[in-house]
Amino acid sequence: MTEQDPKPPQSKTINTILMGAIIIVALIIIIRTFTAVPTGEMVGTAAPSLDIDNWITAEAPAAEQLSDSIRVVEFWATWCGPCIDAIPHMKELVEQYPQAYFIALSIEDSPNPVEQAVQEHDINYHVGMADGLQHQFGVEGIPAVFIIDTEGMIVWQGHPMDDQMENTIQQLIDLEDVDLQAEEVALNHLP
Repeated sequence: MTEQDPKPPQSKTINTILMGAIIIVALIIIIRTFTAVPTGEMVGTAAPSLDIDNWITAEAPAAEQLSDSIRVVEFWATWCGPCIDAIPHMKELVEQYPQAYFIALSIEDSPNPVEQAVQEHDINYHVGMADGLQHQFGVEGIPAVFIIDTEGMIVWQGHPMDDQMENTIQQLIDLEDVDLQAEEVALNHLP
């Protein structure tokens, strides 16, 4: 081949594939930047009070469920594809971990689409309207989950499909079991 010959067809195909790959990677980075929750920004801080006035599900959680229990709080919206995709997983976790209280708070303005989504997806956990509470939690993208321990501290923050979420719930339940056993032993050894 001489210098004046055009590039072989294989070279054009490889260049096209590389350019396509670069564009896909750039799009993934852009999408993650605008939808991802910065992991850990709230971890180690006291959780804002869960004062919810507008519950969508029939029964509002009892006050003690919102203050001194393990809570898994998700901020979501019906128009958010990843939020809807996470519902089956959240429903499974509710069944698997009845010791924790699962609460989904919609960031939408109207409860109507939320009510419809609760029925359509047969959601088995508490659902309410965030009414701006997402700002107190520092939510920048949804879905965003915060796990709150029995002391009211945020111990985990991230995406509901992250395996670490389930691990954190299990660790908190295990700690709670150990605390209860220690308390029982102490009571049994009192004079």
